[in-house]
Amino acid sequence: MERTDTQQQRHRLRRRFVIGALLAMGGCLVATDPVLAQAPPTDSAAYSQDQVTLEQAVRKVRAQYKGRILAAESRGNGANKVHVIKILGDDGHVRTVRIRANPR
Repeated sequence: MERTDTQQQRHRLRRRFVIGALLAMGGCLVATDPVLAQAPPTDSAAYSQDQVTLEQAVRKVRAQYKGRILAAESRGNGANKVHVIKILGDDGHVRTVRIRANPR
């Protein structure tokens, strides 16, 4: 059974709407994420000036890429810590950007 052009257009629109709604819900979850609201520790011995916080990494990605942040998290620990930020660009593509927490 083949679809008519009108049915195909409706199917495409419905699919775009569902994808857009899912991405919007993901953006709401990130906006309420307590990790992004936390201030970095102020203890200089425990927190080096050279480290990049998750909040700083998100700001850096926002400045470089135009779009909406879908998710932001830190992975790993110590020297291997990486901030992973997913952003939905204005062009509709989802990008995953990784920024080292301890740049060398």
